[in-house]
Amino acid sequence: MKKQAFILLLSLVIVASLSGCKTGSVKGKVLDVFTNKPVSNTRVQILNTPLVSTVGEDGSFEFKEVELGKHQLAAGKNKFSKALVDFELTEKSLNSDLTLYVFGKKNM
Repeated sequence: MKKQAFILLLSLVIVASLSGCKTGSVKGKVLDVFTNKPVSNTRVQILNTPLVSTVGEDGSFEFKEVELGKHQLAAGKNKFSKALVDFELTEKSLNSDLTLYVFGKKNM
């Protein structure tokens, strides 16, 4: 009985601590640096996290429930070089709107 009570108490403490964690969101677009047109079907990832997505036809992406702190966002596509941008989410700034520009290899 004591073991079950301990496990229940421990579970409640973990749930309570996780529910107090604030998160933010990041959205934006991936554009070609020369044409300023959206680059569709590009992989976007917040480095050192499991957060990965593919942008839509309009070049847009969005990540929800991103932990607060400093992060780096990477975007790349087969024929496009990678773009990196640093951003920070804080309690005062829970949302970030970013634009990443990529170069076509033929332009490099």
